[in-house]
Amino acid sequence: MASTLITATLLEAFASTHPDPYIWTTYELPSVAMDGTSFVILELPAIDSQDEPYTFWPQSRVSPPPGRAYAIKLSSVGLDCLSTNYTIRLLTRNDDDLIRTIYEFMNALNINRYYRYDTPQLIVRNHDTPETLNRLYIRITNAAAIATGTIRLELIYQVLQNRSF
Repeated sequence: MASTLITATLLEAFASTHPDPYIWTTYELPSVAMDGTSFVILELPAIDSQDEPYTFWPQSRVSPPPGRAYAIKLSSVGLDCLSTNYTIRLLTRNDDDLIRTIYEFMNALNINRYYRYDTPQLIVRNHDTPETLNRLYIRITNAAAIATGTIRLELIYQVLQNRSF
């Protein structure tokens, strides 16, 4: 790994009351300096499968593990910060040397402050070896003449697989 890992701060997480619930999460990521790079862990909360998984009543509680998210259907990614020129790369494996490989599932280049990507179907699973629970990784490169300031990140997703493959 080329960078030190930092864990994003989870500010809020909640699930819809749909039989296949969507999970909304909001994170706060640390500032990235001018011409700097940061590699950040995103821990994905999920519904605890011990809470009667086959009930007719909707589940609205999300939690860090033991709620599991081995594979997700990512619906939306949103970011905002102060930088007028930054790049993000989302990875499924804990190694930022793996950009531009099959482990990079999304990127956005030359973002000016705000970014939103909505997709009907982007299936993602963690590829860490040994396997880790509920993690994705984001590499942020700031090319602007100012630091990014606090970065806000929103992910909306559905858990497709809650057990090991």
